Amino acid sequence: MAAESQFRCDVPGPEALAALREAPLPLELRSSEPARVFHRDIYLDTSDRALLARGVSCRLRIRADDRRFVTLFIGGGAGTVERYESEVAEHDPRQAFAGDSEPARRLRGLVDPAVLRPRIELEVERWSRTASSGLFRRRPRFDFLYDASTVRHGGLSRTFEELQVRRLAPGLPRLEQVARALERAHGLRPLLLPRHERAAQLAETMVAESAARMFSAQATVVLLALNEGRIAFLEQEGRQNLPAAEGSGEEAARHLLQDVTGSGVGDFSLLGSSPPGDWLLQA
Repeated sequence: MAAESQFRCDVPGPEALAALREAPLPLELRSSEPARVFHRDIYLDTSDRALLARGVSCRLRIRADDRRFVTLFIGGGAGTVERYESEVAEHDPRQAFAGDSEPARRLRGLVDPAVLRPRIELEVERWSRTASSGLFRRRPRFDFLYDASTVRHGGLSRTFEELQVRRLAPGLPRLEQVARALERAHGLRPLLLPRHERAAQLAETMVAESAARMFSAQATVVLLALNEGRIAFLEQEGRQNLPAAEGSGEEAARHLLQDVTGSGVGDFSLLGSSPPGDWLLQA
């Protein structure tokens, strides 16, 4: 177990993140050269978000070299986080937290791993710099982590940028001094919202955008009413057409059936779908 003191800041865009990682560190901290890595994070919680309500989060991290790590975070006061991490062999995040690693064992004291569900997935590009202080002592004091995180849903994607600062060793400067110096120099302020919750809010926004795109694309339902092997057509301007109306899903189909037959009662099955286009069937 490692007890970490840390804070995170929102960064306004990829250009600002690139400039920030090349800028001098505050308070005369000496920095290593930036190092770049990629990884994918899968966060889990119960359907009622029981872990989030307790200030707890768990994740499976898959690195670019295919090594996998499970991590359990338990939030404390003053920005302190208890962190338990172990390397695992499992690919499935729920199986990983059902195993015998220390994070999995400790998690079982909070919730039954069987009720966990993957809640959010992040693709992360990370640049890191290790900072030290003092003229003669080169002991690492902080990690500065510059993250571009991507959330995907329904063919859409959103990226947000953050700076995370972790204390590695005690001593001056204090973490609070680093936070204030970053605010003065770059206008950055610490974030209180957990990263996976921020990503979840973006995913919910993308769900709404996907729905709006579906309706703006004038999605259409076409009804095939079957009765003893026969299909019902509508007589329209001397032609026989399948009943069709704008909308999507069972609710739109029942509304169309109500308009055509006077009743929305019936058994529905989805036969298929296709991209929007001018393809109305005729007989």
